[in-house]
Amino acid sequence: MTVSTPVKATVVGYGLKLSILTVVALLCVSCTNGSSFKTQTSTENKQTKAAPKNGEVESQKENKKKIVTDDPSLKINFDQISAAVSKAKTSSYKIYSVKVGATQRAKRKLFIQKGEKTDRIPIAFSFQILENKNGVTLVDTGFISEKMKAKWKVVDYRNPVAALAALGIAPDRVSNIVITHRHWDHVGGLTLFPKAKVWMPKKEFKTALKKFGSKFPVITSSLENAEKEGRMRWTKRIEEVLPGVVVVRQGLHTRNFQYVVVKNKNGIWVLASDVGGLYENFDGPVASGQTLNPRGSVEALRNIAKLVDNDLSRVVPSHDPEVFERFPQVEPGVALITDN
Repeated sequence: MTVSTPVKATVVGYGLKLSILTVVALLCVSCTNGSSFKTQTSTENKQTKAAPKNGEVESQKENKKKIVTDDPSLKINFDQISAAVSKAKTSSYKIYSVKVGATQRAKRKLFIQKGEKTDRIPIAFSFQILENKNGVTLVDTGFISEKMKAKWKVVDYRNPVAALAALGIAPDRVSNIVITHRHWDHVGGLTLFPKAKVWMPKKEFKTALKKFGSKFPVITSSLENAEKEGRMRWTKRIEEVLPGVVVVRQGLHTRNFQYVVVKNKNGIWVLASDVGGLYENFDGPVASGQTLNPRGSVEALRNIAKLVDNDLSRVVPSHDPEVFERFPQVEPGVALITDN
């Protein structure tokens, strides 16, 4: 009996040790699972926070941009555009394209989707003039910013007013300005024409004020003054803003970008601005490197080509130096697109 008691005690003690070890092991497993759960939950939360906004999806990783998929402009089709142009009045505008300056080493990828990062190309900076017996309308304005001239290494610069003067057009004769989009090289000369009505989408106007702010005070103040003086005219998605001049909000170069269709007696002309900044964009077609939706950009290029029956001699890009080779120059840097 004296031997059995210690044995029992030893067995009981051994069992107790096992139980304690088992509990500790279970607790460790529980802690590990809890840590894993927290890690998983944290990862899921990060993924949820990183999810794109409603109506946007991430593009290819190398692009690191977001593609807009919910914009109404993506639903615009050729029949709608064609119908609006058909209903528009037939006018007789002389159309000019005016080169404000040029740069020899622009990044090709800004103008051609998936262009090589190292590729550099020459481009022109231009705006267009529509002139008839009723007055002068500009499509965009050129620019005057010394800071951007230096940044882009602009050569052969010409002040927009000087370019107009070569055609005998004084600034106060400009009665209307159609702004295709808010970028500095398209709206940067607005202050030079303080009497003109300004046609642009209201949302594009608000975005311009928000983006420019104190960075481009001249542009900001010129837009604010136009609104205060009652000169702003808000454009619709497809609209005849002036006789024979139709704006089409399609292409998503900016969120509310619009190109211009002119219905002349001698046919349809399209001032493509930056949805087709180069003639090369129409080969394929190939979207601009600066677009919020490449497919939407390509669709706009196709619609433009259809409007002119695939005759690209009736299309005026805003950045292609070839414009000033394909069309006769009435003054250095001023191309006559049509004299109808």
